[in-house]
Amino acid sequence: MKDQNNDSTNRDKTKIEHEEMPGILKNIIFFLKSDNIKKYWKQYIIASMVLLFPFLWVNWKEIMELLIQIFCYLTGRLNFID
Repeated sequence: MKDQNNDSTNRDKTKIEHEEMPGILKNIIFFLKSDNIKKYWKQYIIASMVLLFPFLWVNWKEIMELLIQIFCYLTGRLNFID
């Protein structure tokens, strides 16, 4: 009888933890636990590469310099980057 009570409290705890997660994260965890990833892992890798492909043309150096300049402006530091 004690084991059954312990199992139900464990189930309640996991239920609460899953309810507190955002929807996207919950879906990702559900997907990773499912059998679909074992069947279609090659297709998922190709799809993720296709989705990330446009980010290769973003000039990250200029974006980082812009973010640093904004940070310097907000904190009051002048001429942090020449």
